[in-house]
Amino acid sequence: MTRKRESIFAILAICPWWISVAASVIAYIVLRDLLPHIHAGDKLTVPIVTGLGQLAYVSAPYVAFLLLLPLPFSLFNARQRKQTLESQTGLKSIRGLDWKTFEQLVGEAFRRQGFAVAETGQGGADGGLDLALRKGSELFLVQCKQWRAYKVSVNIVRELYGVMAAKGAAGGFVITSGKFTEDAKAFATGRNVELIDGPPPGENDCYCPNYGALLQASNCCNGRHTHMPKVQQPNGQAYSKAGRKCWRTVLGLFKIS
Repeated sequence: MTRKRESIFAILAICPWWISVAASVIAYIVLRDLLPHIHAGDKLTVPIVTGLGQLAYVSAPYVAFLLLLPLPFSLFNARQRKQTLESQTGLKSIRGLDWKTFEQLVGEAFRRQGFAVAETGQGGADGGLDLALRKGSELFLVQCKQWRAYKVSVNIVRELYGVMAAKGAAGGFVITSGKFTEDAKAFATGRNVELIDGPPPGENDCYCPNYGALLQASNCCNGRHTHMPKVQQPNGQAYSKAGRKCWRTVLGLFKIS
């Protein structure tokens, strides 16, 4: 099941507040200052073009005002996402979220890491591209899979990798509160696709001093954690994974330790 087509007001309500302001200003300038000054190419179209220009001039302040209406909803939604993210206590609470809230929280987590985040509207409960991230001139693509009972297959990772190649993305993320199949992990190895899931129980967990969260020690994190020193786990026991590599987990992404 994919998402229904949303109105411009619904889209603005989930976007950062400044997008509504920018859209309002641009619409006002175009309607008030540009369209009324367009000249017709022949006499037959002069009355039509003149009439449309006058209509644009008169409607400019009303359209600008309408585009500002989603602004308070945008501010409210941003505050709600922040509070919901900060209220997460662990993997159990994350897995209790619906897919849309999970996607929004992933976006909020990336915003806090310095990314500009855009919700693409192409995703849904069952698939599709969910988020587009930008940092500087680089583009990163994200798929979120809130699947508690199923493992994310290699087909999902392949799909994202294909979209990355088509759009010229510098990297990509597949994020799930569940698990990935071994084929999915193997496909991502050596490619600029990072898989982020929930930590396995017991001895497969390690603690990362850089992320301040539990990590999955059996996977690779693009070489960022090639040597894990002995550190204190949440249970107080020292744990060492020297020479092993690890990937961030969804707990680390949400800064939950």
